[in-house]
Amino acid sequence: MPNSIRNSSGSFHEEDDPDRFKVHKSQKNFEQACDHCCSRRPLYIVLIRWFKQVVLMPDIQLKQPQKRDGVEKSKVKIIFFDLDGTLHDFKYGSFKAISAVYQRISKEYGLEESELKKAYAGIITEIEKEGFVKSDWTSREYRGYRFKKLLAKFNKTNDAFVEELVDIYSQVITSEARVFDDVIEVLSTLRQRYVLWLVTEGPLDAQRAAIDTIHIGEFFEKIVVSSEIGKNKSTGELFAYARELSGYDAPDIRVVGDSYKRDVLGAKKAGLSAILIDREGKQLREERDKITSLPVIRSLRELESAIN
Repeated sequence: MPNSIRNSSGSFHEEDDPDRFKVHKSQKNFEQACDHCCSRRPLYIVLIRWFKQVVLMPDIQLKQPQKRDGVEKSKVKIIFFDLDGTLHDFKYGSFKAISAVYQRISKEYGLEESELKKAYAGIITEIEKEGFVKSDWTSREYRGYRFKKLLAKFNKTNDAFVEELVDIYSQVITSEARVFDDVIEVLSTLRQRYVLWLVTEGPLDAQRAAIDTIHIGEFFEKIVVSSEIGKNKSTGELFAYARELSGYDAPDIRVVGDSYKRDVLGAKKAGLSAILIDREGKQLREERDKITSLPVIRSLRELESAIN
């Protein structure tokens, strides 16, 4: 490099050769670019790089925003996923399982399946209000409790038969367990960009069994289950517990679930923002509008756009 463009101190200045470099940035910017790279690269590479950054593209800063895997980092750092209805197609498996139970009861006692279905719906609503917080109850005890109450509504009592119904339900719901078709693909991508936690309600053994059966446990750094903690979603306590346990601030967290009442409103009570996944497009519009600007998606493939 000709000495004419280097001053006595060895640094570069715009007045040294203005015609050659056509400098229109400050001396300070030029020196910063050189100081950053001179010790690492030949001088001609430094000058070419500086010319592109300062002269040709003056608005580009030397220090680019931090990125992760080629994608600029979002404000959100951790996602709390719901399990049933969001990742696990629980409705499909439970429908198959309870239908098998209705058929067995109908065969035993001659009861109409429509009557059984109506009675069982009321029992489920009652149990779900509690949010599965009984830590000493297994899935078998929960199922036995439900079927015993169902038979009692028709003045039937038979403990041995209840155990048979539990066996039927457990076998079918396990064999029919499946994830939605977008789950593995999306989780595989998201775990490269965010911390993923699973925050779910249900008997601990049943939730763990479902996670193992559908092979999604590997995607999550932590799994928080209501019955293990003794807190539920609808009060906001389960989300508040998970938030504190994670160590992240509320703006860093996004909750993703399929229940407006349990996931969205529960998250709000814990000071968290949520995204509602409405796979069938059947969530009531008036409920969504109770929280302004609530992001609603139909597929997990839309999730990252909703987050950002």
